[in-house]
Amino acid sequence: MQNCISVMKRFVSVLLIMIALITLFAGSFVPAATAANVADPQFKTIEAIDGGIKFTWDSRGSDVLYRVYWKASNGWRRMTTTSNTSFVERDVHAGKGYTYTIRCVNKNESSFISGFNSSGWYIKYYDTPVVSQVKSTYHNDGTYTYRFSWTNTASMYNIEMRYAGETTWRPVAANYRGTSYEHTPVSNELDDVTRLRTYRVYATDGKYKLSEAGVSPYHMPKEYLATLENRPMISDAAGWYYALMWSMDLYDNDLSECPGYDRNDADVMRKAYDHGFYNAGTRDRLISLRKSPPTRQFIANSLKLAYQYPTKPISSKHNASINTSMLTRLGDYYYAKDTTNRSINTAAHYGWFLPDYYGKLYPNRLVTADEMDYLIECLTLYKKWHGKTLIAFGDSIMHGSGDPINSGQGYKDTLADNKRNDFTAKRFPRYDYTRFEGLCDMIGTKFGMKHWDYSYPGATIAAELVPNTSGVSSAEWQFAYDAPYKSHVANQVRAAIKEGQKADLILFNGGTNDTGLPHVSYSTNKTGRVYDYDYCPSNEYSGWSGKTAYHNQYGHQKILLPTYYETESSFQSGFIKAMQLMTGADSEATKSRFYNAPIIHIRSQEMNWGSLINQKIYGQKGIELAQKYGCGKTYSVDMYQSGFDANYSFCYNYYISDINAEFSRGIHPNSRGYAKFFLPQIEEQMLNIE
Repeated sequence: MQNCISVMKRFVSVLLIMIALITLFAGSFVPAATAANVADPQFKTIEAIDGGIKFTWDSRGSDVLYRVYWKASNGWRRMTTTSNTSFVERDVHAGKGYTYTIRCVNKNESSFISGFNSSGWYIKYYDTPVVSQVKSTYHNDGTYTYRFSWTNTASMYNIEMRYAGETTWRPVAANYRGTSYEHTPVSNELDDVTRLRTYRVYATDGKYKLSEAGVSPYHMPKEYLATLENRPMISDAAGWYYALMWSMDLYDNDLSECPGYDRNDADVMRKAYDHGFYNAGTRDRLISLRKSPPTRQFIANSLKLAYQYPTKPISSKHNASINTSMLTRLGDYYYAKDTTNRSINTAAHYGWFLPDYYGKLYPNRLVTADEMDYLIECLTLYKKWHGKTLIAFGDSIMHGSGDPINSGQGYKDTLADNKRNDFTAKRFPRYDYTRFEGLCDMIGTKFGMKHWDYSYPGATIAAELVPNTSGVSSAEWQFAYDAPYKSHVANQVRAAIKEGQKADLILFNGGTNDTGLPHVSYSTNKTGRVYDYDYCPSNEYSGWSGKTAYHNQYGHQKILLPTYYETESSFQSGFIKAMQLMTGADSEATKSRFYNAPIIHIRSQEMNWGSLINQKIYGQKGIELAQKYGCGKTYSVDMYQSGFDANYSFCYNYYISDINAEFSRGIHPNSRGYAKFFLPQIEEQMLNIE
């Protein structure tokens, strides 16, 4: 009998363990069946992009979340849950095939509400082909043949061409088998030998795009290079230095014309040497390189010397203050790990030549046409913005968790002084003693701007309350630590106005902390604050008299509820207040010295904390409010649609700096995250500002 009982206990124990394991891993596998409330989601597009595979699908409703899976040997494994309608899988390897599927879940992530494609979608992935420099040969019949090759192992490729200044690629060959190509164009559309041209190549299976497109450097037959009267920027050393010095006002002529450049490009190289933009040899050596196509290392070193960028590490994983390593060489590439090649590293830190998704950097490769175009855009921005003033408002994503600016104390911690009711008399401080580099610092440094960052970790758009636990009635509340009774971000703008701050450009973000709790949802008539625990004082405000007191945690004093509290108590009202203060439309902004400055509003990426639905709703509402109250001078950057999904482990591991267990929520980009995702979109809007 005892043996039977013992066997039964063991059986029950094993059964309980199996149930616990099934419960633990239930989120990783797709259940066999469930009630379907919405139609099965289908991938609309699938294509390889820079370092990943991008999927898009149609929306199944405003309250629907989507769970994306890949197929392992033991079944479907979850990659991410998102409220977006696109996803980028980045943990992919060259030549390997993967199968994916997608399913809908409810907004609480508690149950599935659709079926799914049990067979999934299969796609192979290949690394970006590296395209060689183009060479041309003249024929007696007046035509030219262009030859180039690439490194890759796919079965088929599509080949395309464009001229400098164009954005549309023209087809050259489809489903081509091989790794080299000779193009002898005979049509008027493709045979213009007087224009710079570039080719690109990407892998295909005839249905899907299987790799990002590799792009060649710009090319023009040498017979025409010496005869051009007006010559745009091209990828040789003399042209590069001309453009670099043009951005710094050492040459005043229009970049696209370069008068005199072709007749005496040795003078360009002498001027570059005299200004200290070259440190690898003598002036004569530099002049001898004037016709050489520049490598990434050559350009990175020129940028560092010309703009006097401080040497910075690239944070490849998590917090840069811990991971301070830089680059180490292995074959023809470098890993972002040790203390060599600091010039490459510094340029990469500000958005040039970032390590790929394997953490590799290729400094000795020739600069492609696409990279050169991006460099020209950045030089144009430098010429446009250097010497001007940038200010920033927002939360910790603006404030930054990138690389340390200094290892000593930053601004004095004034948190203890927050009990002052005239809090705007105190500037919002950076209260972290090691200052970290955020968006304001990176943009300001990259484009030579004077920059002031008023952003503050933990800042909310709505006024923030915490429940009173001191035994008084539930109708009395105490205000939170960082800013009594006023919107944090609006308060930052008040502080800048009071300090007489000037600005030519404003960066602004917010809402990250407002969306933090799952049960707080946006509404025009309900508060949308973090930490409000479903308590909605703005709904009851009309029933409160002017003599109603709230409980103040500092000294347990009774203080009258500020009459202006109602105007900043919700996400919407706080956002409008901040916008009106920035644009000078509010009575408090009569003394503002920056009300004419254009504003770039930044919507945060998808994060691994709080409510995914709230992130979607608050983000969309923020863009709407920014455009509505932006006085026609507000531009929006939508990081939510950028493919930066910090709910996905690969993005978290490579582009997020959160390492503390309490804050490991996929909130704060590291320097690579800022440079890869944020900076290019901000720069695009800076180009649009007239």
